[in-house]
Amino acid sequence: MPLALLVVVAGGLSTLVPIPGGGGTQQVLLVYALQQTASTASALSFSVGMQVGITAFNTMIGLAALMRMFRTLR
Repeated sequence: MPLALLVVVAGGLSTLVPIPGGGGTQQVLLVYALQQTASTASALSFSVGMQVGITAFNTMIGLAALMRMFRTLR
């Protein structure tokens, strides 16, 4: 449970840096927070993969909402 809390806090703290999506900052914070539990490579690859997946999902939801809003669901 404390590790999950660290990951959530790292995600929130990454928004303090003015980089879109917290890219890079979030990865550094997660690697540091999980250094006792996971290797650097696995923590970094998990973080990048999750960020790419969430961005892709949010983009698809946004596009679907725009298509519905403009009535172009053909």
